[in-house]
Amino acid sequence: MTTKSNDYINSIHTRMSRVAKREQMLIEALGEALTYADRRLLDDVRSVTIEHETRRAAILTELQELAARIGAFPATADPIDSLEYEAFDLPPYTPVEEPKKAEQTSDGGDWRQALENISSKPDCESSTEEHHNGSSSDG
Repeated sequence: MTTKSNDYINSIHTRMSRVAKREQMLIEALGEALTYADRRLLDDVRSVTIEHETRRAAILTELQELAARIGAFPATADPIDSLEYEAFDLPPYTPVEEPKKAEQTSDGGDWRQALENISSKPDCESSTEEHHNGSSSDG
């Protein structure tokens, strides 16, 4: 019975050693992968920092050039005068009298009369006819 238990303990010990070695290899592989990812991340951060510094330097240069140019335009001999407005001689405002109640109509203007007035003008005849017919002279 002791030999069986010793054999059993030795087999478990061997299995445990293999499992521990496999897990150690996995931990080492994970460490290497994390180290690689850290290096890539650090490289990316460095490249972003370099790009940022490059843009910052370009903007700073532009601002310095702009600051150097401020006041560089020659002053004109005659400053531009502000606009002067002439006063108009207008008669004072007099309100228009409201039409009497008898002259007012409740139903508004006569659209037929308005159309006839528009049609009677010589330069509007062709455009009025085209509008009523729904066609144009173009096509």
